[in-house]
Amino acid sequence: PQSLPSAACELSTAGTAHCWGNGLNGAVGNGANTAAVTSPTPVSGALTFTQLATGVASHNCGLVGASAYCWGLNDAGQLGDGSSTNRNVPTLVSGGLAFAQIATGGHTTCGLTLTSALYCWGWSGTAGFGLGDDKRGRAFTLPVPVVTPVTFTKITLADDAVCGLTASGDLWCRGNGLWGWNLDGSTTVRTTFTKAVGGPWQDVSAGYLGICAI
Repeated sequence: PQSLPSAACELSTAGTAHCWGNGLNGAVGNGANTAAVTSPTPVSGALTFTQLATGVASHNCGLVGASAYCWGLNDAGQLGDGSSTNRNVPTLVSGGLAFAQIATGGHTTCGLTLTSALYCWGWSGTAGFGLGDDKRGRAFTLPVPVVTPVTFTKITLADDAVCGLTASGDLWCRGNGLWGWNLDGSTTVRTTFTKAVGGPWQDVSAGYLGICAI
């Protein structure tokens, strides 16, 4: 997959989502495919969101209660609806899972369920979601369970890596170490979660090519 600029989104105190920016693949979620949306535009569907997650490659997601909805580019199945069709309105993620948090990366989406189980969908990346070498670089159009060594309270995604934070302040990452994403002092690909150096950590957030933590 090739990364493309995405749309930015905001969430009002009433739970209304607005997006703007590059809407060519439906990332604005307003029912259209528009190159440039220059002002905050309501996301279609009259949904009340409790959380938004903006991608770095033209897809966005949000939680309505514990249900996940995604919209925008879907070339690798990152919308989780069982297809690879772009969606210009919020579309329910399949599987009936109840999420506490959702996070978006380049062409990947992951969610933590209410029971702290990790699921990911979309491009499996260099690390293959930790499912084995034969799952690297694959497109998963439905959420798949991912084994974690510890219980995460928060997750964040870079373009080709995912990190999880524990209640005790430990940070674990898995994926392509090319840009130092695994935070373990190496540039090695990690197919399983590796504990990051330093800490304890209070919060973490990843962007396209970088990760920051407090």
